[in-house]
Amino acid sequence: PISGTNVFKVGDYIQIGEGGSAKLHMIVETTGSTNGNGVISVDVEPFLKVSISSGTTVIYDNPRDQRQLQIK
Repeated sequence: PISGTNVFKVGDYIQIGEGGSAKLHMIVETTGSTNGNGVISVDVEPFLKVSISSGTTVIYDNPRDQRQLQIK
C-alpha cells in the first residue's frame, strides 16, 4: 500500500504490468492522497483498454517502456 498525500503529480508516469505486457501511462488527474487502505485513484492516458485485476503490478518508481522504435 501507498501512504501519504501528493503521492502522484499530474505528468508522472506509472508502469502497469511487467515484462512483455507492461504498459506505460501518464497520470492526468489524481485525488492527491490515499485512503485508509493505501489506495489512490488516478486517471491515466492512454486509457486502459482492459480492466486490471487486483494484485496487478503497478510500478511508480522508475517505470519503463518496453516498446522499440523502428527507423524507416
